[in-house]
Amino acid sequence: MERRRSFLWVTAVAIAVGLLFAITSPGRADLAENEFNSGNGETWNDPNSASQYYTEGWRDWEDIKNLVTVKSDIADRATDDSFGQGTKEDNSTVSVGLGSIPPNKSDLTNFYIASEQRDTTETDYAHTFLYLAWTRTNALGSANMDFELNQVQPNLSAAGSTTISRTAGDVLITYDFDRGGKSPSIAALFWVTSGTASRCYAGNRLPCWGDRMVLLDANAGLQESEVAEGGIAQGAFYDNVLTANAQGSDAGTYRAALTFGEMAVDLSVVLPNAFGQNPTKCSGISSIFLKSRSSSSFTAELKDFIAPQTVSFSNCGAVKVVKQGKDKTATETEFVRNLQGATFRLTHDATANVIDTKTTDSTGSVCFDNILLNTERVFTVTELSAPTGYADSPPQQVTVEPGTSCSGTGAGAPAVLTFVDEPLTTITVGTTSLAGAGVTASSVQCSKNAGPGTDTGETTAVAAPHTTIALQPGTYTCTVVIDP
Repeated sequence: MERRRSFLWVTAVAIAVGLLFAITSPGRADLAENEFNSGNGETWNDPNSASQYYTEGWRDWEDIKNLVTVKSDIADRATDDSFGQGTKEDNSTVSVGLGSIPPNKSDLTNFYIASEQRDTTETDYAHTFLYLAWTRTNALGSANMDFELNQVQPNLSAAGSTTISRTAGDVLITYDFDRGGKSPSIAALFWVTSGTASRCYAGNRLPCWGDRMVLLDANAGLQESEVAEGGIAQGAFYDNVLTANAQGSDAGTYRAALTFGEMAVDLSVVLPNAFGQNPTKCSGISSIFLKSRSSSSFTAELKDFIAPQTVSFSNCGAVKVVKQGKDKTATETEFVRNLQGATFRLTHDATANVIDTKTTDSTGSVCFDNILLNTERVFTVTELSAPTGYADSPPQQVTVEPGTSCSGTGAGAPAVLTFVDEPLTTITVGTTSLAGAGVTASSVQCSKNAGPGTDTGETTAVAAPHTTIALQPGTYTCTVVIDP
């Protein structure tokens, strides 16, 4: 199978530049043959990496820098926000304080987000990969970080007690690294609101984080996981994700050993109902935020956090249809009349399934939202009925991109199809017998002269007046036949 990759969502924060990377090191997770270097603990594919983890031809953060979202912590230590009052992961009500972060291992500075969908030679569908990274102020002790993926964005902007409105199915990805180790342990937990408390990982009552899935076991080695891989900086390097510099340039941000960690997670395995081979529902991840724990224990107190970053991460997409009509003031590229009342049908080409049918509103538009996508993302929009006085437009195909929505902007905006209808005209020719009623009979037939367009007219030979209806714009020749 030909490989294909496409980035699903991200907010551009830098300037694009390219370089490729690659290696085989002791402990490379398969990850469905993913070629993003998420195991060297650096932002570029460094052939001299202290991790000895390099493969020629692979990509890294600095190869996709214009497609990476970078969220920074509050720099002023006096106003830096953090969790306090013994807040733990299972708490929905948390305490937010200001200026209480000491310069220790839990003090966060940035986190990075990117995602990618790609076909592989192993399967007949596209895997969806989530790439995450974090940075901290220093390398004291181990690293215990959690990324929370929410369907509804939490509000952690005010100091004091606040409630995180979690939704069943929200995901928590834990990242634990013991100093002296070679790779992190990574796991996914899901917000559980129903069933029994036995589903909880550490708590004894619902709601809680539960149904824990081990993605990468540091003790087992990277070769044992095809779901996730990760690495932490084993030596110092320069980070150029936020610069226009080439990879490895010492003009970037200096990162000391153990102050940068990264991971790649195959969401097709973690969330198969949304990103697997046969998705059954739209995934609605709208934000991600990073937090640190005081130890590797899941019940340890939470420390610093970086406020939630809005994302538009979805396996669904959208198509907007704009309906316009020609008139005598229109040009080839400018149609001044928006048409209400046109009915359109959206069909999935690969399965021939009808997705939905909608009618344009007073603005002449309609949008198909929450279109569930799989590898085959080509759809056809067909005009079922035109507004009164207009001819139907021919069907159009469209490729729907994941992460787009009717309310989205920029890269998240829906695909737009414009349908332009031809106005129809009725020609009426009246004949009257001068010799008296019924003495002669007549008929009228109009045909379109050579040229673009289609003659959809009909003729009639019944009693006068004789009418030719539904003619598209063009030049016609009308023939009147009397007393044939």
